[in-house]
Amino acid sequence: MKKNFNALSIVLFILLGLGSCGLFKSKEQEKPKEVLPKVESIKDATDLNNKRVVVEGVYTPVDIRLKKTSSPVYTGQIALKLPENTLVFLYPPTSPEAKRPKAEIKEMNGQQVRIVGMIFKNMPTSDAIKAKLPPAIIASPYLTYIEKIELVNPLPPKKGRKK
Repeated sequence: MKKNFNALSIVLFILLGLGSCGLFKSKEQEKPKEVLPKVESIKDATDLNNKRVVVEGVYTPVDIRLKKTSSPVYTGQIALKLPENTLVFLYPPTSPEAKRPKAEIKEMNGQQVRIVGMIFKNMPTSDAIKAKLPPAIIASPYLTYIEKIELVNPLPPKKGRKK
């Protein structure tokens, strides 16, 4: 009986020791949830320049042409419209990553979305970019290194038309 008691004591001691070392932590305990700063205005974009952030706004296609001679032409560039009407672009509009997938545009167009990425207070200023974009876009903030795009309050699916 004394041997069983000693063996049980040793096993409990080892398990308690391993538990206190962190080997049996749940996934929730492993890493505290990271709280990222939130961009809600142009001032926030300037203050948080070159930082990893969360941005919430309305997913909005943007006509990036320098000379707009007709109705808007959308070629896949997207910006988030913040409450103060500031546009935060998803990548610089002239970069290949700026052209968002059609499925993403269809799903998120006009909806409130949340994006995690790195923000920059205004566009890169090479001569090639200056020649292609309107000054208002060049002065706009943009996100890059986008990690996540999600709907904040998804709308219910649209009902199909009856024939």
